[in-house]
Amino acid sequence: MNINLINLALQATGSSPLMVGRNPITTGTIASLGVLTLRDYDWLRAIDNGVEKRYPIVIFDEIEDGYYSGGTQLYNLCRALDDAGAKEELMETGLRLKFEESTTKDGKRSFTRVTVMPNEG
Repeated sequence: MNINLINLALQATGSSPLMVGRNPITTGTIASLGVLTLRDYDWLRAIDNGVEKRYPIVIFDEIEDGYYSGGTQLYNLCRALDDAGAKEELMETGLRLKFEESTTKDGKRSFTRVTVMPNEG
């Protein structure tokens, strides 16, 4: 397929290049895999009631054919990486993360806990 056609389709659908040729990964799958190495991220943009919202799309070394759409903690992490200008370093070294399904203290809402793990070596 022509690369320009792919770029046009990505722009029209609000998708990310990180999603091309990959399948979405569920939170349950992410949580069951243990420690994963975050290698890259991108932002999806959506309009919700006239307000633009951004959502992170991430990929991991251990899952070649998948991408994950993150929640609040992953959003905060990716935003911090952007603010620090650390995306290039992330792409070079990776960041080891562990994901856990959890609920708020009152038990009314579920969320995905992201724990940063020490790099090996």
